Amino acid sequence: LYISLLCALAVASCVSSPQELLTPDPSPSATADLATPSFNQSPTNLTPTPEPASLKELKEYTPSLINKDRADYGLRSVLLGNNSVAQAHAEDMVKNFYIAHWDTGGMKP
Repeated sequence: LYISLLCALAVASCVSSPQELLTPDPSPSATADLATPSFNQSPTNLTPTPEPASLKELKEYTPSLINKDRADYGLRSVLLGNNSVAQAHAEDMVKNFYIAHWDTGGMKP
């Protein structure tokens, strides 16, 4: 279950924030010459946006993070389970942007 939640968090963190999506582009100044088109110039030192990780990559990466923390505390490693209900719930959380033990219908998986 923890791995499903971490995967959901990791995927959800790849989405732009609602604030970023709602922020309008800056408008030209009132004194701009209307006969000359103006273009928003982007900074030249932009870092490319990384592609979101695939579900397979997240399923491999998340247990490695958990097991690193467990090893730091002298605990045994855990293995990724194969619970189809938990996976379906994790994918529903990603799809609907929530994290909870209950689904969007108010039911526990």
